[in-house]
Amino acid sequence: MPRLSSKAIAFLAAYERTSANNHKITEKVKDLVQEIVNGTNIDIHTVTARAKTVDSLRKKLRDKGYTTPENDVTDLIGARVIAIFSRDVDKIADVLKTEFHVDENRSIDKRISLEISQFGYRSVHLIVKLKEPRASVLEYKHLKDKWFEIQVRGILEHSWAEIEHEVVYKSGIRYSSEFRRRFAAIAGAIEILDREYTALSKEKFSLISGFKEAYTSGNNWGEPLDAARLCGLLEAVRPKGEGWLLSKARGLEAACVDALKEVEIKTDDDLRNALLGESFRRSEAIYAESQGIPAEEISHPALIGILVGSIDISVLKDVLPVFQEDFHLVEAIQSGES
Repeated sequence: MPRLSSKAIAFLAAYERTSANNHKITEKVKDLVQEIVNGTNIDIHTVTARAKTVDSLRKKLRDKGYTTPENDVTDLIGARVIAIFSRDVDKIADVLKTEFHVDENRSIDKRISLEISQFGYRSVHLIVKLKEPRASVLEYKHLKDKWFEIQVRGILEHSWAEIEHEVVYKSGIRYSSEFRRRFAAIAGAIEILDREYTALSKEKFSLISGFKEAYTSGNNWGEPLDAARLCGLLEAVRPKGEGWLLSKARGLEAACVDALKEVEIKTDDDLRNALLGESFRRSEAIYAESQGIPAEEISHPALIGILVGSIDISVLKDVLPVFQEDFHLVEAIQSGES
């Protein structure tokens, strides 16, 4: 292993002196990236961030033999966005590119660097820094003019990468070709699994589309509610309202079904009839007025929140507490009861 150059030693010492500040910077990076991806309708598993440890930086400087570490080391601060599905990696990367300055020369898409017959580490690495006006906000003073890395990958790719990093990269062991071939085979199997999971995930949308068509045609009434039927029914009877597939409340469908059952709305027929209730219609009209929209344009998640709350406000608090944060929705429910 090569010894550190004088430049690398100086770079390492300077980084160690700033280590006390690294935690603050890391937390700001994590919070900012989390805020950005939360504003999308993409299924995110986790967002994490870390500052490189001094020991890890020392190893990297030795392994890579960088002659200009101040330019070559781009991951002193790193964030990682793990998507549920790898199909969403490009969407996430595109969102991040609009929010940050991206160094295209130092960023890399590890997915396209693999040969056709190769399998392995598949991740998008963006080297970024803040844009104005965010760069001038006092909250981000520790990040101003600092480049940092954001990795984006799917959850299956992440699992493989973490195992490979622990077993191979950090071990310092020179494994046999047979061992490396087994690792490559696992990576190939993970790619197949990811494709299959992605294909299976589309079944949800097919079900919703099928139920929407059936309800629009007046069929399928009298069936027990589940999340797909709930979405399909509201897409049919309230087509102008924003549905769960576009709403930031996506993911609450199952909780909404549970809340509806708590107030004795257990079938699609029950829901259709409940949407005609007088107390609900009053609350719905009040809420629509507060939003400056026609009642038929109320989003489907808000619609269920109003319906559940107009029947039993305690169920809204217990099962759908997120709607308690919507002052106008709660006020509309309370006003509709009077």
